Amino acid sequence: MKRSDRLKQVAGHMSEERDVASRKLVELRAEMDQAEQQLQGLKQYLASYQAELEQIQQEGVSSARLQNYTAFLGQLHEALQQQERKTRNARLMFERQMDVWYQARTHVRAVEKAADRRAVVELHSADKSEQRLQDDLSLYRLAAAKR
Repeated sequence: MKRSDRLKQVAGHMSEERDVASRKLVELRAEMDQAEQQLQGLKQYLASYQAELEQIQQEGVSSARLQNYTAFLGQLHEALQQQERKTRNARLMFERQMDVWYQARTHVRAVEKAADRRAVVELHSADKSEQRLQDDLSLYRLAAAKR
């Protein structure tokens, strides 16, 4: 088996690894997008709940109801912080996987280029061998014709 063929096989295996990294990248992108959407939803919900609290405070509210609103707002703030952490982690995992995918893609391209260059060298070598064979055959015929 020629060296260029072996390099092409290696590139094929590396392409599979790149494809796996690509699929993982797509999954992590979806997770990151979902986390960001959930974060935006929580922010909107918190803002509307805070606006509602301000309105009922202006209208007058019992202290028990105010405590309930305040406690729930505390829970919303805590949920928002947790979602922010989840979103940051999802983004970090996506960025790390992007690096993995990029390196895999770069390696595949490098091996494919090496295989292509090697194939050109092998082709030139084969052409030279063929030319030498043709030259030798011509010399043999010429020598045979002179006899």
